[in-house]
Amino acid sequence: MDNPTNFVNFFPTKRLLVEIITRDINIHDSILDLVDNSVDSYVRHKIKSQRKISIDISNKTFTIEDNCGGIDRNTLLNHVFRSGELPPHSAQTIGYYGIGLKRALFKLAEEFEFETYDGKDYSKIKMNVKDWLDKGDKDWNLELNLKDKSKVQYKKPFTKIFISKYKKEVPKILSSIFINDLKKDLSIYYTRIIDSSIRIDFNKEELKPFDLAITHSKEIKPLVVLGEHDKVNYKILCWIEPKKKYRDPRERGKIGWNIFMNDRLILVDDISSITGWSGERSEIPKYHQLYYQFRGIVMIESKDPQLLPINTTKNNFNIEHPIYHHIRQKMIETARPIIAYLRLKYKAEEVEDLEDEVENKVEHDGNNQNNPERKSIDKLKPNLKFSAPRLKKRKDTTRISFEKPKKDVDKIKRLYKLKSNPEVGEHTFNYFWSSEGLGDE
Repeated sequence: MDNPTNFVNFFPTKRLLVEIITRDINIHDSILDLVDNSVDSYVRHKIKSQRKISIDISNKTFTIEDNCGGIDRNTLLNHVFRSGELPPHSAQTIGYYGIGLKRALFKLAEEFEFETYDGKDYSKIKMNVKDWLDKGDKDWNLELNLKDKSKVQYKKPFTKIFISKYKKEVPKILSSIFINDLKKDLSIYYTRIIDSSIRIDFNKEELKPFDLAITHSKEIKPLVVLGEHDKVNYKILCWIEPKKKYRDPRERGKIGWNIFMNDRLILVDDISSITGWSGERSEIPKYHQLYYQFRGIVMIESKDPQLLPINTTKNNFNIEHPIYHHIRQKMIETARPIIAYLRLKYKAEEVEDLEDEVENKVEHDGNNQNNPERKSIDKLKPNLKFSAPRLKKRKDTTRISFEKPKKDVDKIKRLYKLKSNPEVGEHTFNYFWSSEGLGDE
């Protein structure tokens, strides 16, 4: 018998660890997990000076290296590669359950090297995932490759991960488009980090922080709400951002809500019911281009990452977390005055009948703020009252919309020297009105 005792075996298998925990995370987020690992090291070591993370990626190999403190021998032996173990101490990070690093490596790598030096001890791990799995579930350990400190050529602590062989599906994903998009996303997701403490180089190019300044003026001031709930602090900012040119559809961080947790942007451009855009009467309407000028940022912070309302893949809210429901309700309450203002500003019939025209109007409407200024979100004082210019009284008019063959519409334009489709519609209406003598009634 394999188990002669009366104890039921609850010990997991290696394949559970490798296959199941990687199933719900994609390659993009796995790479972000490895960057998080470096950022968390910076935070846990309480480093004050600027440090650096270097990422080199191609469709053949991947390298990430940082000088954010390194890992001491005891932590590496007993904690770093154990899944589910709580960290030895809390810090203002977003990693907590010890899953991210292992999940990312198992998602991406068939073979990898993990190298670190904490200023005292140097350690190196080499792993072939298939060979490790083939050893069976009785042998979970890997041997450290150790060097005497005197032989180590490094002057400063570091950690380096080198993936020499990807899992077979990974190179198919790592196209030039994917890599370019990843570079843009890194500058957005870690913009707070880049702007304050860590330089990130991506394929030898330094990433620049994303603009988090807010446009405000005497006419329109941003709403800024500060709060605390169950040892979690939050800051909610909402404002109207005037646009004088078309927004690039691929431009990130420019619509809806952007949610930060412990300075990582975990939810970008959200316009779903998760952040209140549900259409329910007690919440806010479903998103429409009518609300392109709305901007919202939420900063959520806790010294204990276990308290953050974040999911395990660190790319969204944990919607079952009680703090999520508290903050979501505050977001809705803060956004309502701005949503109501924008809804009144642009007529409902325009939204329903001529969406392209409304988009053009909203995108180009930058004349409602005189001498607007840009100000950092960190320098804005609390403001609970929304103020905006008084809206002009609506004209007693309605909009007519219909479709006709383009060649017929173009013929009318030529005959009557009209420039646009709306002019054709107005001309034909006036012609009918006059022909029928309706103005004489």
